[in-house]
Amino acid sequence: MGMEWHYVSAHGLPFRCRCHRSARLGVMMDHLPVEIIVHILSFLSVADLICVSRVNKRIGELAGDQQLLRHLDLRQAYSCSQEDLKILLRPKNRCYMVHRLDMDAVYWFRPPFDTIARMKNLKSLHLRGISLTFKQLHSLLTAGLPLQELSIDWPKCSQQPMNMIEEMQEGLSHLKFLCLTVQLLNNVVNQFLRQCHIPFRLLLYCSKLHQHFPFRNRWDIIFTSKPSNLREVLTLQSEGNIMTEKNHEHLSPLKQVTEVVYDSLGVSDVPNLTATLYAHPRLKGLQIQLSRQHVELQSICEAAPQLLWLRLHMPDSEKEKRKGYVHSISTLHQLTHLSLPAHILCETCGTEKGCTTPAIPQVSTPNFKRPRLGVTSEEDADAGILNLIIDNCPQLTLLEIGVEDTAFKSQAARSTYWHSLKNIRKLKKLTHLTLCNIPVTNGSFLHEIAAGCPRLKFLKLANLGPSGKCCYLKELTDCVTHMACLTHFSIHQQYIAPATALLTALKRCHKLQRLSITSLHDMLPMDLFALEQLIEAQSSLIFAALESVSTPMTACYKFTKRQKKFSRPALVVLAYNKAKEHMPSIPLVHRDMIDLNSSLCGSSHLCYYQDFSFRHYVLHNHESGIYDIQE
Repeated sequence: MGMEWHYVSAHGLPFRCRCHRSARLGVMMDHLPVEIIVHILSFLSVADLICVSRVNKRIGELAGDQQLLRHLDLRQAYSCSQEDLKILLRPKNRCYMVHRLDMDAVYWFRPPFDTIARMKNLKSLHLRGISLTFKQLHSLLTAGLPLQELSIDWPKCSQQPMNMIEEMQEGLSHLKFLCLTVQLLNNVVNQFLRQCHIPFRLLLYCSKLHQHFPFRNRWDIIFTSKPSNLREVLTLQSEGNIMTEKNHEHLSPLKQVTEVVYDSLGVSDVPNLTATLYAHPRLKGLQIQLSRQHVELQSICEAAPQLLWLRLHMPDSEKEKRKGYVHSISTLHQLTHLSLPAHILCETCGTEKGCTTPAIPQVSTPNFKRPRLGVTSEEDADAGILNLIIDNCPQLTLLEIGVEDTAFKSQAARSTYWHSLKNIRKLKKLTHLTLCNIPVTNGSFLHEIAAGCPRLKFLKLANLGPSGKCCYLKELTDCVTHMACLTHFSIHQQYIAPATALLTALKRCHKLQRLSITSLHDMLPMDLFALEQLIEAQSSLIFAALESVSTPMTACYKFTKRQKKFSRPALVVLAYNKAKEHMPSIPLVHRDMIDLNSSLCGSSHLCYYQDFSFRHYVLHNHESGIYDIQE
């Protein structure tokens, strides 16, 4: 090689310098000092770290530095397999460097329990959304790990020996935080909690608290065992009536309660609701689901002005009550997550400007089987009653309207002021938007939302517009190209096939991770070739589901089989025409893309508490249990 002279101009003054020829080619990474290489590797994810460690021997050795392995986060390591993780931790001393392991909802490979048992310095272990056996849980808690944080789903097995529970005491002795998901409370779970002798924080989600137990003993099994050891309860959830005097006695001493979820309330329970909210000054989350009765929302908002998330699922009411609901919600200025019924848009016009909307006859379209519902004239959207909430709750990051409502129920008798949806553009911090069962007549509001909400990541649209052809498909196709941060997209609509233009437009969403398209009344098959091109173009895509009745089952089967050629361990591709037959093969973490349930239903405890964007913390317990794609 040799030296070479070059003339370089600096500040307009030419001078001559001599440099080595190899310097022009750049310095190889393995020639850098150790400290600089380790600092560069610290910016990589676990999946990238595994790939880089195979470049050469020196970088492979530096990839095992304690600074890099102290926290292993596998929740987004979609290209990582169990064998890759074992290779990274193959030297025995590397297992001792791991202090925190996050594997919540990792479905593409089974946790290496033998490797985890060798992590003798492991202090934080998170395995939520993973099916554990009682034997595996016993082996983890008897391996001598100094666990201080533990997040698990309670094992589903018929035999749970009490003597094995007592042997787990050593693994729970240093516990400071426990996240436990259980289907029902029993003596075994109670005995498990008794092993925590030091004060600990409990995050409990029980989906079947009302079954198999006497009414008066639902909360006793938890709160009467060792209440002095229970420092904080983040989530209390049950189905059925829970507001009894005896249960209130056990709840009232727990001043640290931050979330309460009421899936249903009895008639005698509603008056006690406000008193219960006053007893919990740290309450941040509230869910109320009433099917037939109303609740005084103003007193609830006055009792808990510090609420961060609120979900209401109540029956429709007259105009004055709807105004009262909206005015009460608008006083919660700190709200970040809000779920409202669709009838909140049923109004004549907003009260702020005092204008009235003239009675507009229902417009029928000859080409549709049912009358087209909705206001067809141009109104002043700023007068909409929804705008009152948007202006007073600027911190909203999640907004749901019409989730779990019946399509167009009770909207036929009056106008639905859906034009106010374009005011959602004012929510600059909005990342998750769900709109369901709203009788829109066009998609002009989507352009406003796409331009005004640059942080939007999650978009779900379901049953919008009339029962005929999708009336907003063209606007949706145009606006998704401007959603640069979109990672989750789900649409449940009738008559959207072949959807070629929509699938082509989604290629410009380079961060897209999950996709779900459902069309149950199409006359044409879906364009599977366009979907295959989208999957091939989007390397970040890990879930794609297509449900179409008119698409032949044979074509769906061949299409799904062809997608196995992609070397992405986490990629799940499904094409079918009957959801119930293929639901067991869908990992739990992707279920929210298929169903139409609220994102706050059954998963409220971590919606605002953790990183909500990738949905790993939002897990639903279904009646059929937790499914694993490899089972």
